Amino acid sequence: MAYTGRVVSGARARLTINGKVIGFATGVNISENIVLQPIDVLGEIDPVEYEPLGRSVVMNCTAVRIKASSFKTLGIVPRGDTAEIVNMAELDALIEDVVTGDIIMKVSRLKAESFNARVDTTGIMTMDVSFRGIRVYDEEDAA
Repeated sequence: MAYTGRVVSGARARLTINGKVIGFATGVNISENIVLQPIDVLGEIDPVEYEPLGRSVVMNCTAVRIKASSFKTLGIVPRGDTAEIVNMAELDALIEDVVTGDIIMKVSRLKAESFNARVDTTGIMTMDVSFRGIRVYDEEDAA
């Protein structure tokens, strides 16, 4: 097989959430899982098949904390009263190739699930946010 593309590296990747560049993002992890139910029947030790029941999508991202630029300030994580959380808007995330402008991945209809921040005596402050989403698309169908 002939080599036809470029390797995706962190130096080429840019994360945007709802059109906002997460400028000091340091990592993104996207997980898509198909929930499979084994079909077990009497008289068989092995399942006779697996039936798909659903899909789960989780995205985690980490960024360096910049003053006045938290995930809450950017509107990515809700600030916290009941109405804001219940009415939380869905978000879309893109991982783009900054050299070509191509979309590498898209995660659609995200909602923030958890937020964490960390700072210690010898490091910089970082923020982590976990999302639940509906679908993951790659470059074949992300545009």
